[in-house]
Order: sequence, then C-alpha cells, then structure tokens
Amino acid sequence: MAHKPISPVTYGFIYVLLLLLTALTVYLATQGHLGVWEIPVALGIATAKTVLVGLYFMHLIHSNRLTILIVLAGVLFLVIMVMLTLTDYWTRSWLTSPQVSGAPSITQPLRAGHGSSGDGRS
Repeated sequence: MAHKPISPVTYGFIYVLLLLLTALTVYLATQGHLGVWEIPVALGIATAKTVLVGLYFMHLIHSNRLTILIVLAGVLFLVIMVMLTLTDYWTRSWLTSPQVSGAPSITQPLRAGHGSSGDGRS
C-alpha cells in the first residue's frame, strides 16, 4: 500500500529528538537525583524513544492495522513475561527465610578460616 513518504526534515527532527532524550537519560543517570522516581522516569524516556523509532524509522505510522496489531501483541506478551517473572521473584521463600545456622550472613564479615581462602578453593 502506497503512502506519503516521510520527509528528510521529519527524520532529522526525530533524530535530534532521540539525541536530546538520550542526553536527558545520561544527565539524569549521572547528575539527577530523583530518588524513587529515577527508574520510572528512565523507563518513560526509554518508552518514548522506542515509540519514536517504531513509528518513524520502522514506518509503523503508515502501516496497516494488522501490522500494528502484531506489534501490540508482541508488547503484550513482553508485559506478560515480565509480570510472570516478577511474580516468581516476589514469591520466593528465600526473600524472607531465616538464616541457616552455621552459614555466614551477608551482613557479617567472614572470619579467618571461613569462606574463600583466596587461592581458588572454597
């Protein structure tokens, strides 16, 4: 199906916008102190860049409905897989299990004679 080609000016604008979003990501990662909002903001910027690349460089903006449906199905399955992985992770018993007696704790330093000897043997 023929469609109106995307102009080079539009490609240039999208390219500059992607560069600015990348610079914003780098700035927020090195200088920005957003606290608990760092990860959601970074994921939001990454999502915006993904949408721009998909719409303009992969020409999804002019695609038929079947192509868009397939792309959305792929995104849906990605979300399902991530949610299933997180559900598995959040329900692990080792996150709340008591310390096994005799095993060194993460917060306790190793004493001489326990753990790795430094020569490759444990």
